[in-house]
Amino acid sequence: MIDFKMPEAIFFDVDGTLFSHSTLSVPESSKKSLQAARNMGIKLFVATGRHRLFLEDIPWMMDFGFDGYITLNGQFCFSGDAVIYENYINQKAVEILLNYLKAQKETIPFMFLEKDMIYKNFELLQGNNIRISKKCETFLDINDCYRALKNKIYQINTYAAKDIAVPIIQEMEYCSWTGWGSQCIDIIPLKANKAESVKKVIEYFGFSMDKIAVFGDGDNDAEMLSLPLISIAMGNASDKAKAAANYITDDIDKDGLSKAMSKLLHL
Repeated sequence: MIDFKMPEAIFFDVDGTLFSHSTLSVPESSKKSLQAARNMGIKLFVATGRHRLFLEDIPWMMDFGFDGYITLNGQFCFSGDAVIYENYINQKAVEILLNYLKAQKETIPFMFLEKDMIYKNFELLQGNNIRISKKCETFLDINDCYRALKNKIYQINTYAAKDIAVPIIQEMEYCSWTGWGSQCIDIIPLKANKAESVKKVIEYFGFSMDKIAVFGDGDNDAEMLSLPLISIAMGNASDKAKAAANYITDDIDKDGLSKAMSKLLHL
C-alpha cells in the first residue's frame, strides 16, 4: 500500500499527464489541484520532453509559472533565470548524423533543438507534421543544419519509423533514444533521462527524496517513475510507465491527475 505523504515538491510530465491530446487542453480539475498544492506551499515542476518554446503552445503552462522546468527529457533544466543543469549531445554524434543525411537518398525528417532555436532538415515531415508554435517556425534546409556542429544540441527529434531511425541512432556515438508517443523518437545523450535531472533539481533545492512525487505516462517517464519516491502513472500511461510506477490513477480525461492529487494533498 503506497504511503501518500504530503510532498515538498511534485514533478509533472506534460503530454498525456497535464496536457490532454484529445481535448488539446489542461483539464480544469488538474488546474485546480495544482493551485491547491501551490496554496499549501508545495513546489511544482514540469518534467517534459518538450523544448521550452513548445511549452508556449499551451498558454496556461506559462501563465501558471512553475517553480522550475526540466525540459528536453532532462537535458536543460532551469528555474527562473538560473540554469540548474544542462547536458548536450556529443558533437561527433551530430556529425555522424549530418553526414548520413547528406549521403542518404530517401529524405528522413530530423529536428535539431538548441537552447533558443529549433530547426529541421526539410520543410515537410513526411505527413507527420506536428503542431509548432509560430515562434518556433524556423525551417532550414540540410545545409543550414550544419550550424548544429557549432552550437550545443540538447536533443534531436525524428518522426521516422523506428526500424529506420534506430539503426541510424545506434551509429551515433554516446547517444541513446526514448519516446513519448507512437511516432516521435527523441535522441539524447547516453544514459540521460528525466530521472537524472529530477535528482539534480532535488539536490539544487535541498528537498528530501522521500517527500517527492512524480506524475507521468510515457516511456520517457519510466526512469523518473522508478525513483524511490511517490510515483504515479496516469491511467492512459504506457505499459512501461505503469510498470515503473507505484500507483496508477485514472485516465487524464477522467480527472486522473486531480484524483491522485487529492490523495497526495489529503483533501
